[in-house]
Amino acid sequence: YRLTNLPLVSTSNPCKTNNNRFVRKDAGNDSSGCSSDSNDEFPTIVTALTSFIGDMNQSEQDVVRVLDINGISMNCNDASNDSLGASFTVTIPSSGAIACFTHSYKYESSVFVMNDWVVNHPGNPRYEQKNGLL
Repeated sequence: YRLTNLPLVSTSNPCKTNNNRFVRKDAGNDSSGCSSDSNDEFPTIVTALTSFIGDMNQSEQDVVRVLDINGISMNCNDASNDSLGASFTVTIPSSGAIACFTHSYKYESSVFVMNDWVVNHPGNPRYEQKNGLL
């Protein structure tokens, strides 16, 4: 299961931390960039995203969906948290394609195997029967 649309619980804006996740949430429909864009306010975030993507091999650049940028400063100031959860239009260096990356919660788009949890969850009738709860 892929986790999506998670709230930004205990997430700092990208200007306040050197560990950030950016997710390309609508990869099939973002070829003209983000519908609402904050690039004018935070050009250094766009520069950091573009540079990070540029360090990938060419075949990865157009297909990347999640960027975990750790240990890298975004070199910006954001006292009002406008960059928290904001979307940024980025040009993919290898192809010149446009993409939209959104600052996200650290587990956004993470994949977890839930098979064991589903079977052993207390709300599952099989679990309840096995443990004498039915």
